[in-house]
Amino acid sequence: MTVKPEIKTSETSKITSTTRGSAVRSIRESFGYSLDDLAVTCGLTTSDIAKIESGEETDETLLHRIASALNLPEGALTGENPAE
Repeated sequence: MTVKPEIKTSETSKITSTTRGSAVRSIRESFGYSLDDLAVTCGLTTSDIAKIESGEETDETLLHRIASALNLPEGALTGENPAE
């Protein structure tokens, strides 16, 4: 059983497009995942993950997929605050 680190919403809130890539990389590394591991976990290609981590603009649905696959709060990588 893999133990996932606890990521607090406050650590990932208010992420701008220029910091999303480094946030994805940091979170991926905190899980101990390689690019391949994360790609398999969220159903994206390693190229998709690499582009996101390099800071390229990306479709927010990809960020939502990553967050969902890692059991992060909704909007954790986009800076959105879901309605309460």
